[in-house]
Amino acid sequence: MGRTSRKRHQKKKLNIKEITENEEHSLMYLKSWLLTKNCSSVYNLTPFNFFTTGRGLKTLKDIKINDILIKLPYEILITTSILSQSNVSILFSKIQYYSAQCVLAVFIIYESHLGNASKWHYYINSLPRNLTNPDFCTQKEKNLLPKFIIDYMDEFHKVCNDFRLLIKSMNNLKLNGEGHCSHCNLHLKKIITFEKYKWAYYIVNTRAIYIDEAEIETNQNINIKYPNNLALAPFLDLFNHSIYSTTHASVVTNKNGNKFYQINTLNSFNSESQVFINYGAHNSLKLYIHYGFFIPYNPLDEIYFDISDIKVCFDIPKFKLDFIISNNLQKNMAFIRDGLNYNAICTLFIMNTQLQRDHWNIKIYGNSLTSEDKIGIYNMAKLILNFKKNELLNHLINMKELKYCTQCFSIAINLIEEYITILNESYNSLCMFH
Repeated sequence: MGRTSRKRHQKKKLNIKEITENEEHSLMYLKSWLLTKNCSSVYNLTPFNFFTTGRGLKTLKDIKINDILIKLPYEILITTSILSQSNVSILFSKIQYYSAQCVLAVFIIYESHLGNASKWHYYINSLPRNLTNPDFCTQKEKNLLPKFIIDYMDEFHKVCNDFRLLIKSMNNLKLNGEGHCSHCNLHLKKIITFEKYKWAYYIVNTRAIYIDEAEIETNQNINIKYPNNLALAPFLDLFNHSIYSTTHASVVTNKNGNKFYQINTLNSFNSESQVFINYGAHNSLKLYIHYGFFIPYNPLDEIYFDISDIKVCFDIPKFKLDFIISNNLQKNMAFIRDGLNYNAICTLFIMNTQLQRDHWNIKIYGNSLTSEDKIGIYNMAKLILNFKKNELLNHLINMKELKYCTQCFSIAINLIEEYITILNESYNSLCMFH
């Protein structure tokens, strides 16, 4: 959903995408449509191009702590139960199980195909056509992405596996003379292509909210994999993300028995300012992978290294390596802006110490490292840090040699530059201790 709260001087660096004139019209039509659907909470929220974030939502009145940010009727939420109202439900075989992402993605494709004939066309028209997750990089660009990004790009495998099931189902329908669009008679196989499915899948992944599975009406004709807890929420997905925002989501019922999905803010916002929500405690890599953006100066960022990185710089005696692994200290070792995280400190202490093994636990779990211990740890860390930094610099050189690139690849370049900045700050912190 949306994008992130960013520092002002980062705009050029992060390739901010602004609202086009057509998008602006689509968003205003969406707001007008919602106002006719008992969504009065959107009245004082308006789409706006912000200098630091691009597209976002501006409040037209002061918002106080505990105020309602948005309150959407449940019938406005798009869940898997919506398939019971759609002709595309014929696609889902009763003998197969489908993820909620898959079901919602197919629904989005079909409703997009229907155009203005779809009851959801105001929402469909508001969705971005170009996404910036790394999976939308070209193959040439993907070949240049560093391993730490590639290793986290697991959604593409889910996209491919889901689409294979859909192809099988569409082929079966075609053999039986079924599966044609009721509006234009075009077969579903021509409507649901891989590129469209990939786009729709990521629309769901980047914009869906989580709701209690018990609140979703069960569709007896479709087998949905657990958990079936996703919903697309028109207009709500325009809120940008800030790590400093806190919200409370709930389901409320009015005196007439009508259910609403409601978000209250635990922050205050001045009139004419941008309103933020929080997508969760995500570091910049996870934000880039799952949402297609990242946060400069994100306090959750860590630059991980592993045993293989240490081995490039130092020999590790087997008895020390066995102790490190048996205590799981090798997991999630990382450089942070202030130096090293806990596991990195413990591992490098074991590497550096001359003490006998029976003293190690007291040192690492008793918080009793001496100044001499720390000097040895930080000196080792600086060598490993320089190795990791040179790796990133080499990736950056290769990536910047690409003459023309997509926006999603540009964001990857920005992310690596941010990581190098974090390593520089970490190095300075390590050098401060003498």
